[in-house]
Amino acid sequence: MLIAGVVIAATILFSRCVSSPAPSLEVVEVRHQQDATLECRGPRDAEITRIEWIRPELRSNGYVFFYRNKRPYEKYQHESFKGRVELRDPNMKDGDVSVILRNVSISDTGTYECRVRSRNSGNFKHSKSPQSHSLRFRGESHQE
Repeated sequence: MLIAGVVIAATILFSRCVSSPAPSLEVVEVRHQQDATLECRGPRDAEITRIEWIRPELRSNGYVFFYRNKRPYEKYQHESFKGRVELRDPNMKDGDVSVILRNVSISDTGTYECRVRSRNSGNFKHSKSPQSHSLRFRGESHQE
């Protein structure tokens, strides 16, 4: 018979910018239409002035998530992410600029990068390098 349903799971692999030579990896499985958390951390002791979450392989303009002037800007988001991405902690306690991607679908497959800009005593500082995530789907079919 034809495929009656498809079970899709997402595997999120991400590496963090750490001082050790090899980045740490974490795997998170997410089912189709569930939420995925993409972790990113800015400096703990500074005011975060800008957050950019991007998906480099998207050829058009637009961010996954964009924050500046103490608020997110949905108008700069790529159309496919509008209304689906928010900060995990709106207060960004301890530099937590992780985002929650709601209602994950197969079209969300790809690489995600987080860039943070902060101010400490009037000086601006960029994160050393982007923190990257790889979101990919694994599906298995079921027959009746």
